[in-house]
Amino acid sequence: MGGLTRRTILHSIAVMGGAVSAPIQQAASSLRDRLDALFDTSHISDRTVTHWERIADNYGRTYQTVPPLPLLCDALRDLAHLEVVLERRQPLDYQRRLLQVSARLSALVGVLMIDLGDYREARDWFHTASLAADETEDRTLRAWVAARAALVPLYAGDLHGAAQDAQDAARLAGRQPCSALALAAITQARALAQLGSSAEARKALETAHAAFDHISREQREDTLFGYTERQLHFHTGNVYAHLGALDEAEEAQRHAAALYSPEEYLDPALMGFDRALVLLKRSELDEACRQATLTLTRLHEPQRTSIVTSRARSVLHAIPPSERKRPAVRDYQEVLALTPAA
Repeated sequence: MGGLTRRTILHSIAVMGGAVSAPIQQAASSLRDRLDALFDTSHISDRTVTHWERIADNYGRTYQTVPPLPLLCDALRDLAHLEVVLERRQPLDYQRRLLQVSARLSALVGVLMIDLGDYREARDWFHTASLAADETEDRTLRAWVAARAALVPLYAGDLHGAAQDAQDAARLAGRQPCSALALAAITQARALAQLGSSAEARKALETAHAAFDHISREQREDTLFGYTERQLHFHTGNVYAHLGALDEAEEAQRHAAALYSPEEYLDPALMGFDRALVLLKRSELDEACRQATLTLTRLHEPQRTSIVTSRARSVLHAIPPSERKRPAVRDYQEVLALTPAA
């Protein structure tokens, strides 16, 4: 075990107050990999493949509730272990299933890099995910990776690129009843709405809702690898807010807010800033600042990631300079000043 004796392990745990130190984690991980290889003999078992599929599924359940940095560490560690498994020749069906897991986990890393504001890394990880997905010849998975990848230019501010990438993802999805088509269409609608292309945005929004009506119940319950009703309403509200359709935006936001659980923080936070922007467009400036302040102060420090702080600052930037001496605006500026820059 890398020279670590039982006495050394017990001493290290005692020193760390019961926590497992990095060297112990590495040694334990290395030992587990060797034991897995020993027990799986010439190739891995169906049990091991299923184990990896369940690991990926679990990320779909926790994505909205766990801050991105610890989730990223877990995902990278799982990918490192999966790399060891994939290096060994496997039966074709097992290899294909493991590549599907690899594509999903690599795309997860891309999503988390978006949340953390590292768009270059996000782009590169989605490329890795697309390579793995291509190897599976699973068109639905390839379309899902492409649809998720379209979020990189959307959040990076390349709206034309986002609209084009989302359209390409929708084309790849084809007529298949899958979450990828709904996600691609709604992403295209969001980009077009911000570009001011009202008719095209509304058409893409209709496509997203029509696609959502045909996806499976399983996909509707997965916030990461699928697409949920609450996400659909949240993103619909975002589209309407940018189009200036304020009544429709508020209605969609109400529907979404009623569906999110108290444990989910990311989408509700982003939606809180969307709500503030709607209030600004209604000329309810003080209430908009209070809404944005409440949204930001509800979050714990690890939850105030780049994607959140960037959206928080967009509210301030939308306030006319002539109005920034108002008490509510000053209060919001003070809260923002205590938040690390995106």
